[in-house]
Amino acid sequence: MYPTNLFSASRPFIKSTIVVPALLIGMSLTAVAEHLPVSDDFSSGDDAPWTRFQPLAPFGSPGTYSFPAGAYRIQAATPSPDAATLGPARAGSLRNDASITTGVITWDLVDWDDSLSQIAGGLARIREVGIGTTDGYGLVYGNGDLDLLRFDNEAVAAEVAPTVAVELDPMKDYRFVFSLDGDSLMGQIFDLAAPGVVVASISGIDGTYASGVTGLLVANSSPSGNGTADATFDNFNVVIPEPTSVTLALLGFAALLLRRRRSRSLR
Repeated sequence: MYPTNLFSASRPFIKSTIVVPALLIGMSLTAVAEHLPVSDDFSSGDDAPWTRFQPLAPFGSPGTYSFPAGAYRIQAATPSPDAATLGPARAGSLRNDASITTGVITWDLVDWDDSLSQIAGGLARIREVGIGTTDGYGLVYGNGDLDLLRFDNEAVAAEVAPTVAVELDPMKDYRFVFSLDGDSLMGQIFDLAAPGVVVASISGIDGTYASGVTGLLVANSSPSGNGTADATFDNFNVVIPEPTSVTLALLGFAALLLRRRRSRSLR
């Protein structure tokens, strides 16, 4: 079950040989060469380029951010003080320097607390950021579901595609690929231990928001909205095509996705 409203808990709350996504192959010939405006493996041990999204911080429920083994852990570690009014605990982080219209966002989900009812994932075309005002799209996993969602004013206004049931193993690491081209949106998951196989895929059509910034999100998804959320990400990248050759774009993006994830001493 995904959260349907990030602001009000009166409704249930939101949840590699790696192939080149079909949406990238199908992009227009004027948008074809790789441009990498954002690439962060968090080896610096900080999130200086990021803007933390903590809508409940003024109410005593901030996010918690740390860098275990050179990855990026985001926690909504304190339950919402008033889930009925403010919505469930949630926290995220945005790259305001990576606005996307057409392109591909990738990140690795390397750890999460599987005992929690929560969602974790990536954000695209985010705008009007704030409590009860945030718009955009999310590709999120939680509670055995992969969802592609549109947010209006922090509420899940639409499922861009029907939910895909998939049970990820918390002992494994996964790469998520979120492709956007006009009103065509697609998400894929790959197991980094067997990167030639697509674990899950979801796609749909929604042209409500044409552009906006990118980022990461965790949120509690329990029916009461009184729980917490905890997930760890790595290898966040944004690829935006530029006009040159289709071949260069596909080769560049494939090289990015095939990059070997650095070894991690902790799981």
